[in-house]
Formats: sequence, C-alpha cells, structure tokens
Amino acid sequence: MSLIDTNKVLKGRFGHDLLGRPHFRVVWSDDQIERRMGTFHEFYGEIFVRSRFGVDDVPKYQKYAEHSWVLERLTWVPRGLNKELVPLTDDGATYEPVYVYSTPPGDRAPPPLKALIFTIHCFRNPQKYTQADFARTEKEAEEKEVQDFIDIMDDDLPLLSHGLVDGSAVSFSNLNAKSKLKEAVSE
Repeated sequence: MSLIDTNKVLKGRFGHDLLGRPHFRVVWSDDQIERRMGTFHEFYGEIFVRSRFGVDDVPKYQKYAEHSWVLERLTWVPRGLNKELVPLTDDGATYEPVYVYSTPPGDRAPPPLKALIFTIHCFRNPQKYTQADFARTEKEAEEKEVQDFIDIMDDDLPLLSHGLVDGSAVSFSNLNAKSKLKEAVSE
C-alpha cells in the first residue's frame, strides 16, 4: 500500500479536523521541516561566515529520527508555550511524533497499516492490550460491518435489493470485468 493510500485510510478511520487535516498521518522523517526562531550559523563550505538571529526552516527530526517513518498526531500548541517554534498555521496546529518506525538502510516501504492502527489504538487507549485483544477487536468490527450490510439488504426499502429481485439491477460476482469490458469495447 502506498503512503498516500495509507494516510487516506488513517484519515478515514481516525478522522480529521474542521480544515480537513488528518488527526494521524505517517511521514518520512527526512522530508519534514519546522520553522524555528534562534541563532543560526552560516557557512560557506567549511568557512564560517556569520551568526544571525532570525527564523529559519530546519529539519524536524534531524537529531533523533533520521531515515525513519514517523507516525504523527495533529495537536495544538498554545501561543507562547514554545518560544523558538514558529507555527506554520495561524491556529497553532502542528504535528507531533507519536511513534518512530525504524527501517533497514535503503528500505523506504511504509510500516504496515495493521501496525499503524495498533499503535494508534494503544496511544488512544493506554492500557494493557495484547495482539490477541487487537485481533479480537478487529474481528468484532469486521463482523459488525458485515452484519450492517446484511441489515441494509434485509431492509424493506433498499433500492439495490429490490433491483436485484425484479431484475433491474445486476450482480457481477465471479466475473472477469476487465475481459468483459474489452469485449464490449471491441464490439
């Protein structure tokens, strides 16, 4: 699963704020920057040029999570709490790390979705929670989803179920849709 797809699933499962920013996201640590106020030393190659005080974009995870995947959580930092961090948004929203997934050198595959969901669940529910508990919870959620679909199909009014009964809708189970589409286009 690609990083974009993974983040879409996380956004769909764990929600977003009113501006559409996901509550949780996965990012590559080397791609993240933050705006900091402080004294910065400028060099020309190995030669020191000057020191200056101001705001600059700096790598966010340079010191402790280089070349890693980071699970981040959207949070709001009250103004004035961290004087050196300059917020990138007007409302003070920022992403802070929840967990760092280290990877073998050269491997940039994002962490498995199940691992991310388990980490977020443990973060949101800080208690003893084993892999077996997680599997049981996932199975219960899947069974509930199946039962919800069965309930929808058993309802007296759904358009799809009536269409399947009276023949105005069709079901394509066990059908190779690509080959049928190619046949329809070539005719």
